[in-house]
Amino acid sequence: MRVAASTVKRSRVDLLRRGWIFAMRPVISIAVFALLLVVLPAAAARDADIRDEITDLRREFRVRVHYEYDEALYFPDGSHMAARGASATELSPDEVRRALPMVRIFLASYPERILRRFLSDVYLFNDFQYADGRWGGTYYKNSIYINCRARQKYMLKTMFHELSSVLMKRYPFPTREWQKINGRESRYIGAHHFADGRNYGSATSRQGLELGFITNYAASSLENDFNEISEWLFVQHYELRQLARDYPKIAAKADLAKAFYKRIDDDFEFRDRARL
Repeated sequence: MRVAASTVKRSRVDLLRRGWIFAMRPVISIAVFALLLVVLPAAAARDADIRDEITDLRREFRVRVHYEYDEALYFPDGSHMAARGASATELSPDEVRRALPMVRIFLASYPERILRRFLSDVYLFNDFQYADGRWGGTYYKNSIYINCRARQKYMLKTMFHELSSVLMKRYPFPTREWQKINGRESRYIGAHHFADGRNYGSATSRQGLELGFITNYAASSLENDFNEISEWLFVQHYELRQLARDYPKIAAKADLAKAFYKRIDDDFEFRDRARL
């Protein structure tokens, strides 16, 4: 059976087209390779400042800062994060650049010997989901975990918040004295009330301040109460002093927290660290 002339003609055209495509493939490959030679070094150069700053932080403070998200590295087996389904997303380069100055301020606020003993790693990420809630950060052993989808001031306060828990677990904490400040009328309501980000608030009501809670979240537990006071000691010290003048329980907790830190290391300094 003869093939129709139109079919033969189409076949010749197809062969010609294929030949043109085959001929072009090396050209396309060379063009793509050339583009990569330009793009990849440029991208690497753009991120070089990030790597340089992280190297500097490691050299100056002996603390590793992580920003390339790897779930197995960030939330290792055996950790409370892995056990409760923690997840997060990676920061963009610009978000890393926004976070690193806060890391530097934070690390420079601690005596060197405290960092050497109690902080080895800082993990940075976005969209932190943990135990069916959204959280600003957590801690595990000698590491702190910071959700960077927030204002810089909030990021900085979160770092102090989490490391204060590490210190609280390693040194005798004046729990009885703290509870005595609270008295019978000041009761903790549990962190589950704040798991989805609601009810948090940067400051509490006048009634809450009178009860001794500097933020809404401080009313969740004794640990978080101390964490919140610690944030203000290191970041908003002037505002803390102002509140302490009007609210005796806030003043008493601030004094007790200062004494706790000073027993650990007399070189701790309490002052405003960022006007953000």
